[in-house]
Amino acid sequence: MQRSHTNTSCDFSLLISSFCLLFIMLIILKRGTQLNHPCQGSQKLRLLCSAIDFGFGPIGKLDSILSLLPCADITLIGGQIDHMENIAGRHYKHISSVADASPSDFDAALVILDPFIANQLTQIGIPVVYVDSLSHVWGTEDTIPYDVAAYCVQKFGDTDVLSMPALEKVRRLIPIDAILLPTKLHRGTSDYVLVNVGGLHLPGRHSYLYSNIIVPELTKFLVSEGMSVRVVGNLPRNTAKLLPPNAFYGSVTHKEMRTMLAECRFLVTSPGMTTMLEAGAANVPTILLPPQNVSQVLNAHIVTGSPAPHAARIDWPSSIVDGEEVRRLARCSEDAALMYMRDRFLLFSQTVPLDLTWFRRSLVLALLTISSDWLNSYVRRVGFSGAMQVADKVVEIATGSVR
Repeated sequence: MQRSHTNTSCDFSLLISSFCLLFIMLIILKRGTQLNHPCQGSQKLRLLCSAIDFGFGPIGKLDSILSLLPCADITLIGGQIDHMENIAGRHYKHISSVADASPSDFDAALVILDPFIANQLTQIGIPVVYVDSLSHVWGTEDTIPYDVAAYCVQKFGDTDVLSMPALEKVRRLIPIDAILLPTKLHRGTSDYVLVNVGGLHLPGRHSYLYSNIIVPELTKFLVSEGMSVRVVGNLPRNTAKLLPPNAFYGSVTHKEMRTMLAECRFLVTSPGMTTMLEAGAANVPTILLPPQNVSQVLNAHIVTGSPAPHAARIDWPSSIVDGEEVRRLARCSEDAALMYMRDRFLLFSQTVPLDLTWFRRSLVLALLTISSDWLNSYVRRVGFSGAMQVADKVVEIATGSVR
């Protein structure tokens, strides 16, 4: 039975109407995206930036936030310059200290995890957007910049950050999601294992425990299992002699690290929060190495759900570093917990011969059960939008302070 000319015309009209509706929706979506961009419609912002010199996490967060602020004219204060040559793909100016900063030269400051710089800038009249991704580390005696213009605290686990004792005096406390770039990493098919030791901050100058003992032991085992390895982080050059040929990559930029995360077969990393969040967001199968400092002890416990043993987490034996004791001391102050870890690392380093049976056993178990599910689940719980939330707050504060 043939369809009538009238029905055919109706179908054609319906098709045209559908296309028009789709076109209009695309325009609306595009405009909505543009309006949501933090810099949309705003003038050039004069932004003073600082990231504490502690591993690569603070630099990575600063890079993620500034990538959403193309309207910002960036001036960096303090160190970390070697790691920031291409931050957010832009050039920047530099001043060496707060003494060189004038309130008339800046609309706002963005400070990552450096309470002393934040307090100094607040005192001279520069409004500060402060980012704290390690609020779970601070005890009641630690330095907190209570009076900043905006205190952006990254969520962790199921804890209500608004009710934390260490932050109860903060005047303008703003919970935010995990600070991640909004661009999703697309997993590649490379066959190498990425080993990351981050900034390599062990208390008491015991970094060699990682560079000369843990990392060589790890890479030797992985290579013996037929795996290709790339090692990144703040390792001394002489570590290269202790590793397989062509395995040593040393310090890399945030962009290079994200590329490697997208490519690698799986990740073995010290439990720095930024690396774990980015790996979780990219669904990278991950194993956690023994923690290097107080924040990493607490990070590892939080992302795996509890201090109880977890297959993806390689812990120090309690005879070397007792994680529960670190947690107890950290409730008072990070320094007390750091002193404990320093003394325990010193005792371990003097053991002859060093027994690494515990490390090999834990590594085998982790490899047998390796997954990305546990870490991706954590990232979904804390959210993905922290970089955009901070960028929005920077624009809000800066445009409100333009003279």
